[in-house]
Amino acid sequence: MTEQQLHELWAEVESELRTLRPLFDSSPEGVTALECFDEYLSHNELGLSLETLCDFLADSDAPAISSEDIAQIQCMHSKMKMEDACVENLRRKATSRSVS
Repeated sequence: MTEQQLHELWAEVESELRTLRPLFDSSPEGVTALECFDEYLSHNELGLSLETLCDFLADSDAPAISSEDIAQIQCMHSKMKMEDACVENLRRKATSRSVS
């Protein structure tokens, strides 16, 4: 991957991350997580931004997210070559909330 392609990928991922900002709720936990998310984005720490989003969505009392949002998060993980349990945890949460 050329340097130009890498910069284009970073810009694309940053833009996609910004579209997911509304997934943070207005709870104190959500506000704190969003502040961290934005701070990481401002320093071009895209992986940390994505991890912050995933941790908040999976571990907090935030409602389960849509399958479309999960797919977008999975796509970002693939683009960034990140391997963790985030997407699996989000799917599990979505499934458990829909069964309840």
